[in-house]
Amino acid sequence: MVIRATLAVLIGILAFPSQGQAQAAPDRAAILAAVNKFFGGMKARDTTMMASVTHPGATIAAAEYPSGEVRIGGGVAADQFAGIAAMTASPDEHYLASEVWQDGDIATVWGPYEISLGGRVLHCGYDAFNMVRVNGAWQIAGAVYSARPDACPAIRAAAKAPAKPKAAERAEVMKAVDGFFTAMRGRDSAGLADGFTSRANWVTVAYRDGKSTVARRAASADVGRMSHAQQDLDERFLQDPVVRIDGDIAVVWGYYQFKVGGKVSHCGYDSFHMLKENGVWRIEGGIYTVRPEGCKH
Repeated sequence: MVIRATLAVLIGILAFPSQGQAQAAPDRAAILAAVNKFFGGMKARDTTMMASVTHPGATIAAAEYPSGEVRIGGGVAADQFAGIAAMTASPDEHYLASEVWQDGDIATVWGPYEISLGGRVLHCGYDAFNMVRVNGAWQIAGAVYSARPDACPAIRAAAKAPAKPKAAERAEVMKAVDGFFTAMRGRDSAGLADGFTSRANWVTVAYRDGKSTVARRAASADVGRMSHAQQDLDERFLQDPVVRIDGDIAVVWGYYQFKVGGKVSHCGYDSFHMLKENGVWRIEGGIYTVRPEGCKH
């Protein structure tokens, strides 16, 4: 499904300091500079500039709320560039606040935004995007956002004092993530496949032998591999992850440990983009680091 160009304008100009960071972001300025370059290209309707800070294969998914109803859609980010370039006016989006979390060469940004076109506010909502550093340069690895045409006053007010999600909402999102982990431990192919959307991709940064390797794969590729694993697979968060939610989108960021055959294989940070489709939370995609050494127990 191709998202309409005016709603494919995702991430804003991140100008406000992070609030309540659970994980330091030492490269925050560089991360935000990459996002600003993307939006500079978008405002100039320059497809080359937009592509220069977008990781190949990156996806976009949205929860739109026209007339109070929810409409879910998603697609490949690069497919949206031509539509943005063909617009007769330049989209102008900015964040009202932002949070940034980072582990090495991955990062996640979350915050409320506002977008205008031709001087008229189109809508507000929340943007979440994952970033990956490739050859020293930060790129957009994937994104989800909400679009609310009638909620700008409330979102502007909430941006002044960001609130954590309610316990029940958080539990619902984490139930979906834990369900994916449970299906992995149980070699449950149906449960694994049901844990993510059809668009879901993983972007990984593995640190081995003093080198880092970036890779992307479809989440569906894990179903057969995990369900037929010869040894037990066990992934879990070792501390309460950060969870942010707006309606039918969410972000989960936290420190995880992965065991193979009962022994620690590696650890790192997971960042899941979550999307509620037909009333069911699923993983829309994610990024994570793979660190074989220095794992907490």
